[in-house]
Amino acid sequence: MTNSPMAPTETAGPSGESSRLAPKLRMTEYGPEKLCTRCNEWWPADEEFFAPDAQGSGQLFHYCRACRVEWQRSQRDKKRAATAGAMEKAA
Repeated sequence: MTNSPMAPTETAGPSGESSRLAPKLRMTEYGPEKLCTRCNEWWPADEEFFAPDAQGSGQLFHYCRACRVEWQRSQRDKKRAATAGAMEKAA
């Protein structure tokens, strides 16, 4: 593989496999499962566990619903802290 701008880069994950090219979907006896890229847990690949992707591509978001809520909460708290800090400096 060359390091051209269009070629995906490969980075070895903790298990030694390429994290960029590692499969995010797998078939089980219960149906397809999707890997949450935040908690690294496998969940059923449906809208009960994963929200639809915002780009309208018909795919599922890469974080499970629980991780997505946690991530959104942390982003909101960071934004509030930054806004509060800016307002204190202005006063």
